[in-house]
Amino acid sequence: MNKELSFRNHFNQVIQMLKDGHEMTAIESSLQQQGLDTSAIQDIFTALRRHKNSKRTQNGNKLIVAGAILLVIGFGVCVALHYMDIPMKMALYGITLAGLTLLFAGLIKIFQ
Repeated sequence: MNKELSFRNHFNQVIQMLKDGHEMTAIESSLQQQGLDTSAIQDIFTALRRHKNSKRTQNGNKLIVAGAILLVIGFGVCVALHYMDIPMKMALYGITLAGLTLLFAGLIKIFQ
């Protein structure tokens, strides 16, 4: 329990130092001065990378879902406009392009 609390405190300290604009080497030396060994520092940096990746993945998933919804809406509008004999260029190209852009932006965020 105490070790987990200490890890959480150091992890939050590293996040705050990054927000303040410190370099990773300065953060590592600060943690070493506090008495942490290299394996504990590496564990903190690994958790930090996971934290950043999870946020990026979450944002990417939101973009993918928004893009997929736009693609489905575009398909529905195209089908409706086809049966009403109304030109469907805007729905076909505009909404589909916006949906694909969001979809690919989400994939780029995830696999970056």
